[in-house]
Parts: sequence; C-alpha cells; structure tokens
Amino acid sequence: MFRLARLTKKFLCFSLALSLPIFLPSCSGGRIDPFDLDTGTTREEAFDTFLRNRDDEKKSNKASENKSPKETPIPKLSKLIVSPPPPVVGGDKVISFSVTDQVPLKDVLIEFGRMVKIDVDIDPTISGGIILNAKNRPLKEVIDRIATLGNLRYSYNNGVLRFENDNPYTKNYFVDYLADGNVWTDVEANLTAILGAAFTPNKSAGIIAVYATDKQHQKVAQYLADVDKYASAQVLIEAKVIEVTLNKEYSSGINWGRDGDSNFVTSGGYSAASSTGFAISTVISGADFALSISALEKFGVSKTISSPRINAVNNQKATLDFADKLVYFKVEQAQTTAAATATTTIKTTTSTKLEETTGVNLEITPSINLKTKEIFMHIKPKLTVLKEYVIDPASPQNDAGTEILIENKVPVIQSREIETSAKIQSGNILIIGGLMKDESSSADSGVPLLGRIPVLGWLFKSMSRSSGVTETVIFIKATIINSGTPANKVDRDIQNNFDPNKRKYF
Repeated sequence: MFRLARLTKKFLCFSLALSLPIFLPSCSGGRIDPFDLDTGTTREEAFDTFLRNRDDEKKSNKASENKSPKETPIPKLSKLIVSPPPPVVGGDKVISFSVTDQVPLKDVLIEFGRMVKIDVDIDPTISGGIILNAKNRPLKEVIDRIATLGNLRYSYNNGVLRFENDNPYTKNYFVDYLADGNVWTDVEANLTAILGAAFTPNKSAGIIAVYATDKQHQKVAQYLADVDKYASAQVLIEAKVIEVTLNKEYSSGINWGRDGDSNFVTSGGYSAASSTGFAISTVISGADFALSISALEKFGVSKTISSPRINAVNNQKATLDFADKLVYFKVEQAQTTAAATATTTIKTTTSTKLEETTGVNLEITPSINLKTKEIFMHIKPKLTVLKEYVIDPASPQNDAGTEILIENKVPVIQSREIETSAKIQSGNILIIGGLMKDESSSADSGVPLLGRIPVLGWLFKSMSRSSGVTETVIFIKATIINSGTPANKVDRDIQNNFDPNKRKYF
C-alpha cells in the first residue's frame, strides 16, 4: 500500500512538471528545478558536473601530449595472419648418445626417445642396427645421423617424433623454365644423373614429378633451387654506340693510355685500362656515360649513333638490332625465239627484290656470378653503313650494246665487326674501341655556265677535297638486377615526360 502511494505521487509530480512551470518542492524533496527525480539533482548541478568532467579530460589530453618522447604508445597489431615456422626438434639442446649394432634399431629409437623425453612413433617395418657415438652434440644433428645411418626419414609434429623407412615417394616440383629453352635439356640431364629415370617433366605446365627417397628429394630440391637462383639471374645492359671524327693529332686512333699531358685513366675516371696505343677494350669503374662521352670529345667530334637498353637473362643471348633495310633489285633479261617464225625474238625482263641491312647490331651473352657480383660477357658488335651506289654491269642494254635501258643501282655496304669477351664488376662500364674507317670526299664549286666551258672552265671553278678518320666506340654498362627490383628514376622520368597514356606502370 505504501509502495503504490509512492509511485502514484511520483507519477503525479511528473505530470504536473510537464504541464505547469511551477515549483514542486514536495516532488524534489525541497530541491528547486529538479533534473533527476530519483536523486533530486538540479540542472545547475548537472551542468557543473559536466563542465568539470570536460576540464579534467582536457587536462588529461594535455598531459599525455607533454609526455616524454620515450613514452611511445603501443602500436596496433597487424591483422595479417603469419604462419608459424615449422617446429625444430630439441632447439639448442645438446646430448651424448652411443650405440652399437648389437642393439636392434627399433630398441635404439625407443631408448633415444626415453632419454631425450620426446614421444616417438616407429614404423614396424624398421629393422637392422647402427653404430653411433655422439658426445655433446646438438639434438637435431644426432637425429639426422641416426636417420642417415639407418636409412630412415623422420618428421616432427605436435611434439611427436616419427621414424619410418626412407622408401621412394612422388613429389611435384614447380619450375618456370621456358618450354623451348635450353634449361630443360640441362636439367633433365642432371636429374637423370641424380635419380636415373625416376622423374617425369611436363614442360607446358612447368612441373617435374620426381619419384625418389627423401634423401634424393633433398638433393633434387637443392639442385633445382640453385638452378632457379642462377638461371633466373638478370643483368641490365645499357649500351651507347658513338662515332668520333678524330682530330689530326689522333688520326691513328684514340690513345686510351694518355690524354695530352695527363693520364686519361685519372681524368676520365677509368680504374683499369689497357696499355698506351690502340685499345680494344677497357673498363670504367664508378663512372657514368656522360663522363665517358665528354672524355671522348677531347679526341674529336663525337656523335651518338644508337643508345639501346635491355634486360638479359643469365647465359642467354640478347640481340640489340637497330637497322634499316636497303631495297634493290636484280634485273635479268632473256631472249627467246618464237617457234612459228624463226625471225621473231621475244625479250623478257624479270626483277628480283633483294635487301641489305645497315645499322647497328649488338649481340651480348652474359654469364653472371652472384657471389662475386661479376659479369662475364661475350660481345659481338657489328656496324654496317651504306658507302655508295654502283651501277650493275649486267644492266639491260639495247641490241647494239651502246645504251643502258635500265640503270640498275646496287648498294655498296661497309661493315665493321669485332668479337670479344670480358669480365667486369656489376655497375661498371666496358669500352670497345678500334673500329676505324677512312672517309674522303670531293666537291666542285664555280661560276654557273662559265665553269662548263671546256678547258677554259677550269679558270672559273675550284675543287676541294677532304678526308678524315672516324673511330666507332661502344660503351656497355652491365648491372645485376633481380625480378623484384623496382623501376629506377630514369624509367619513371621517361614515362612521366614522354608517355601520353594515363596508366601508370611504375
């Protein structure tokens, strides 16, 4: 009854508070302007409490900002799930263990598990015995020696060490060799030497199925890992082919040993060079192309013919071909006599299209040594230029042989080719020089018309002759890279400045 009267009183006070803005001292226990009917807290008291809590929060934040820089917050944990490493038997535990072949191998394994306090599962087909004497050796090493001597394989999962006979089983190895490459031939030959015929290659899928024991699988895995490491090694080849029209004092060729009164090696940044004279090859260490080309300008006027850049895989030939096709025709004329009338002659003219290549062809086969960061290269550059055109002596003529009916011009090609091998450190530049050619030209100039008068025309014209020697120099920079190497600044700048496509490749 008392409880019901109290609830009725609260409901009546709340209704009056909503309808009339009057003082209700009886409802608030004598407090004015109630905010909470149960506690009797006024609005003023509630706002004071709220402001005090906000000030305390600001002071707390300011204090956290003024903390010592050594008090760094705990970083958030990544949500990436990382697979735990495989369990290691024994860790750093060291044991001593001795056994003779008089004890069956099964009993040896049981006793071994009891001594090192590890649960051991044993294949019931295990038989024979071993002789072992290990003193203060790592636990895993002792297990490996037992497995080797007993021709066993083992696994360790969930704290249980399992031994079984090392019988052959099938395992697939995934490789990324090209189906038509030479790597497959070499790999198959070496696997045959390791396993015999217990493997099946699938070149299209890049899979090698191997049927072997665990010890043989370890050898196969190590061999394929080494092949993948070295066969997939790459080298970035940057080349520049430059023609230098030599000054008269260097008409015999660039002197790689001397540069006037100073040493060319020092001034040009060359760490290793051939002796003075006509160098075939030399090496720049820690320099760049700009420095090398500027050094060449001391010997004459230089002109860049080609500037190729390509990636090459280890022991695979890379061909850089920047050439033009010169088209000319082989013209043949034949005469036949008609069968009906012996006096009728039929002439037939045929032409065959022929081509000649001019330009720069550079063949490079790199061999990469990842341990020493050295690159052994077999280099074969060839430079072909058009010298002139000559008229084919067999060009069709008239019946009297006094006039050429078809003037067939044939190009005369001049080739300069060299073949060499060299070893350089990754990032260094190899120079190939000594490709020389003589150029001569003549020009007539004079007064128009008067210069054509026979004999007297020589008085009104002049003839000038010029000659020069040009040497072709090839710079080759080789740098070892891997498939995960990001694009360098040069590639990014080229794409940003010259690629109108909005797609970003880097």
